[in-house]
Amino acid sequence: MAFEVVWTPNAREELTGVIDYIADDLAAPTAAARLLDDIMSRVDDVAGLPKCCPLSAEDRLAERGFRKIVVGSFLIFYSVDETMGRIVIHDFLNGRRSYGDLL
Repeated sequence: MAFEVVWTPNAREELTGVIDYIADDLAAPTAAARLLDDIMSRVDDVAGLPKCCPLSAEDRLAERGFRKIVVGSFLIFYSVDETMGRIVIHDFLNGRRSYGDLL
């Protein structure tokens, strides 16, 4: 049974901002749709097997139980709430950025 996927408002806003930027500012709606499909597909995969992604390599994040999904150049940080049967997406960001201070 797949876990429920819950996006925090911040993570949802970051995702929407990236997709809108690609679709509108870069005038690449097909690329934006493909990226969104890839992201949602990967998140759905993880919902079926929540611990398939490794804990973050950063100790501070690993101590909080944060795991990392990589989709292209983007990182999705999530935690697993086994009691509630859900994964919580905490942040979505460009992997080229330094993210240690953001989470």
